[in-house]
Amino acid sequence: MHLFVLATTAAIANSVSPSTTTPGDPRAASFSIDLDLEASTRYFFRGYRVIDDPVAQIALDLSLELDTGSSFRLTPFAGFRSILAPAKYGHDGWRNWNEAITTAGLELEWNHATLDLEYNLYTYPSDFSGQAQEVGAVLAFDDADLAASSYRLALHPHVATYVELEDRGDSSLDQYLELGLEPALLGDRDSERGFSLTLPATLGTSTDHFYTDASGANEFLGFLSVGPHARLALSRFVQLHAAADYLHLYADSAVAADGGERDVLVGTFGIAVSF
Repeated sequence: MHLFVLATTAAIANSVSPSTTTPGDPRAASFSIDLDLEASTRYFFRGYRVIDDPVAQIALDLSLELDTGSSFRLTPFAGFRSILAPAKYGHDGWRNWNEAITTAGLELEWNHATLDLEYNLYTYPSDFSGQAQEVGAVLAFDDADLAASSYRLALHPHVATYVELEDRGDSSLDQYLELGLEPALLGDRDSERGFSLTLPATLGTSTDHFYTDASGANEFLGFLSVGPHARLALSRFVQLHAAADYLHLYADSAVAADGGERDVLVGTFGIAVSF
């Protein structure tokens, strides 16, 4: 099973650049470049402890939003992420460059629902683990309008699944399923200026040996995480973000990776710049 993957949790702003076509064209396109720099007290991925020391994460994302002239939008995207860790976790080469992740995908948006289809390639300049590949899908729903007229608190639910295509780390091709909510407590998380606070909750599960019990059999429940995520938009181009996440580990394999501890706290702080 590939355990050493960067979760895509950084809060990176979506900028709107000038149209690449003439005004009034229903198929206008906007190109965005997003850079996120983040520091974390420790590095956990989907409930597995990977680095038990502070790490730095750098993410560069490119996207091209295509306006079809209707409520349906297409957004091809690509990204590159790096994790920098203490040299003691590296075995060869760039010992501080723990992991590099290359992503390509397509986001489909219709009304308040979005579907992200993505491919991820994981390499390890420090020889920390073996190359891995996966494909995934994330279905999310923006219920802000519905919540305003009904139950008040927008929940922003999502469901995600990832399937490994290659894992030279352990030669096991596993499957992961995630359910999540991100209630909005204060402000608008998509506003160009101002403060917002959300309380994400994520349940990570295994549909095929992503988590295992002590006997090696599949264990469905992997971990639960919850914690406040704060965002301060200084302008449409610059944001500061911070989070404090509490994780409870259910699966035997996740507990073993954390040295027998089931309860974890992880803090993060970062800055995101959009062009």
